[in-house]
Amino acid sequence: MDQTNETKILVVDDEARIRRLLRMYLERENYVIDEAENGDEAIAKGLEANYDLILLDLMNIEN
Repeated sequence: MDQTNETKILVVDDEARIRRLLRMYLERENYVIDEAENGDEAIAKGLEANYDLILLDLMNIEN
């Protein structure tokens, strides 16, 4: 019997293949997944919904 998991996770990464891979593994564990491609999109989604976890890929930017 599958258990429904109401844990919502936002995956933020600029690489679509990484987001797809994380979604695949996390959905297999019955997590509810949302995706954002960049920081602006992540902030907008974070303001609209309550996430239990945000997986964020930080890019090191040096001037």
